[in-house]
Amino acid sequence: GMMGALPGEVGRLAIRSGQRRDAEAIKSCLTCVEAVYDGVSILPYLPGSLSKKIGPLKGTLNKIEQVLYELALLSQGKSASPTR
Repeated sequence: GMMGALPGEVGRLAIRSGQRRDAEAIKSCLTCVEAVYDGVSILPYLPGSLSKKIGPLKGTLNKIEQVLYELALLSQGKSASPTR
């Protein structure tokens, strides 16, 4: 349903925005997905199909946070990948 599709699409938008180095767009995506996650997290009961979406939703949230972090590193002239 929509609850599962929206965060995924917003996550994809964040990735594309990261490629353009558009930090404001990524922050907006993060705010949107956080709002969905926070809203679902406070519900006292989740039906089975909805409770299965919590893991992927958290994963999308983590991916967007990672894109924002990597963009911050790039803006400071640092590499996001570890040195070996």
